[in-house]
Amino acid sequence: MVHSADVAQALLAIIGKWPLAQRCYNLSSPQWVSKHDFYQAAVAQLSSAQPVSFSAEATEPPRQVLANALCQDTGFYYQFVDARQALAACMVKS
Repeated sequence: MVHSADVAQALLAIIGKWPLAQRCYNLSSPQWVSKHDFYQAAVAQLSSAQPVSFSAEATEPPRQVLANALCQDTGFYYQFVDARQALAACMVKS
């Protein structure tokens, strides 16, 4: 998971350092968080009265995307290190 602001900044970092050593880079918030924990935090932030329930348990171990090569090759840094931090930036103000 990664916030769109980080995606945009990563693309600018790639363009600014082009050509790069690698042809493909992973992009994911560096602090791993499970989908369950992320969505629980989103529900809590929305102050929803209904808890989130997941009907099926994961049968495979969680996977983590390592996205440090982009940072090393371009000097890019994440605005939102943990995807849960990005939730406040996604809140719609009414």
